[in-house]
Amino acid sequence: MPSRRSSLGPPYLVLLIVVASVIPWQSGSYFAGSFDGIAVAKAGLALVGLAGAFVLAGSTRTPQSVPVAPIVFAAAYLVATLLGGLTGGDFQASLVIAVRVAIQLATVALLAYRYPASALLPSMVAALGTVGGLAAVTGLSSLASGRLWGGFPPMHPNELAFESAVVLSWVVAKMTQARDTLGHLVAGTVALGVLLSTGSRTSLLVMAPTIAVLIVTARAIRVRTGLLVGMLIPLMVWAALGTDAIAQFIDRGEDTSQLSTLSNRTIAWHAALAPKDTIWEVLFGSGLATKQIAVAGQWWAYQILDSSWVSVLVQGGLVGLAICALWMAHATLRVIQTSPRDLMGWQVAMLLLLTLRGALESGLFDATTAFLVLACVTLSNGTRIRRWNLRRPTRRFSGTRAHSGGTPRGDLSKIT
Repeated sequence: MPSRRSSLGPPYLVLLIVVASVIPWQSGSYFAGSFDGIAVAKAGLALVGLAGAFVLAGSTRTPQSVPVAPIVFAAAYLVATLLGGLTGGDFQASLVIAVRVAIQLATVALLAYRYPASALLPSMVAALGTVGGLAAVTGLSSLASGRLWGGFPPMHPNELAFESAVVLSWVVAKMTQARDTLGHLVAGTVALGVLLSTGSRTSLLVMAPTIAVLIVTARAIRVRTGLLVGMLIPLMVWAALGTDAIAQFIDRGEDTSQLSTLSNRTIAWHAALAPKDTIWEVLFGSGLATKQIAVAGQWWAYQILDSSWVSVLVQGGLVGLAICALWMAHATLRVIQTSPRDLMGWQVAMLLLLTLRGALESGLFDATTAFLVLACVTLSNGTRIRRWNLRRPTRRFSGTRAHSGGTPRGDLSKIT
């Protein structure tokens, strides 16, 4: 079996290619069926990543068990959206996006077949951290506008915040397992700084329950880590009570109407919940290519959905929504049953972060970095179910009987 040092390189490189193939390279644009240079380049990167994963999977002598349930759930959802695209008028674009999602899922499945979770998951976090770090460094000049945008690649602040949240959660998980190093602390500090600089209220909000899960599942904490956290608590209390930093972070200079409508999200959600024209659209939606919805009573005609769960309802209908809800519930249960103990807390925390973030951000069940995290977390669990022994172990007599009188040989008080 390859050593940890040698096994982290190849999956990291493949996942780095996958991340480059799914991040948005054009701000404010959506794939609508036409292939431009960037769309072709991203498709090429996705195929390169798939080929690399196929080569790595074919070279293994110790294959890992890969659960089939996430693949079944994903396939069922993609079929539902394609059925919706048949009547939604965007079948070709929906088919292309479904193929991209399938390629991304197949790439992760092949890597999970080759590498255990202890190698695949840190490689995924490192790939996201690399791309996010590059975008943050090259976009520092955007801080003059109030929010940190990615420079190269040109990431939206919310996407940059998500990648920072994944890295920060990984560092906190290491801290709660007493496996954090100085490098982890530096990476966590940088990730926290990037997260705050993006001004993403959603990512910062979902970090609270995410860290709570990691604390509940903590196994050990280093003394130095406890001291550092203890010193940070007074500073956090002072920032919350003694300054207006939190208020400024929440309102971001927006008016009250923007806050009451969650930056106009609820306008799109009301339109998504409006009665549909046909029962087919109710059941199967209108396809994966539907990223916006027509709104009435506003000075603009279309509004971005800005919610993974509302997007699922629009793109896959009630059938797609039921499939994705069952997928997340099943994934959480399987993680608890099959994940290694040192990774279980982080994986459960990631599923919680993805679920909660999906309420206010789109892309969880699309060709995105959020779906990459979901695929890695759910496909790297294996299939061996952990047996939870909740009963107190019983003491059994293990001594040998003496040759006379049937009395055990030795001191009975030391026999267990």
